[in-house]
Amino acid sequence: MKGRWTLQTFVVAVAFAFAPSLAQSVPATELTAANAQIDWRTVARNDVEAVAKLILDTHPAAQPEVGDPEFMDTFRRAKSIALGFADRTTAEAAFCLG
Repeated sequence: MKGRWTLQTFVVAVAFAFAPSLAQSVPATELTAANAQIDWRTVARNDVEAVAKLILDTHPAAQPEVGDPEFMDTFRRAKSIALGFADRTTAEAAFCLG
């Protein structure tokens, strides 16, 4: 169960990373023009990397002195899955979770 909780935590953290882009209130016509200029794959990958760094910097099990190899293995797998999703991101709609 410990690894499953870690994966769920990572997924929730990624969802929170995407939340700011969903919360912007910009007219749809402006979004359409702006979205055409955005490399959503890069945006998504950057978000995943930022969340991964946050987890590595702050989660107790990620600290070297704790030395939790199960956590780190699960973390690496979860990050890989999240980056795989990010690589398939082609539009802002991919940020919508639900």
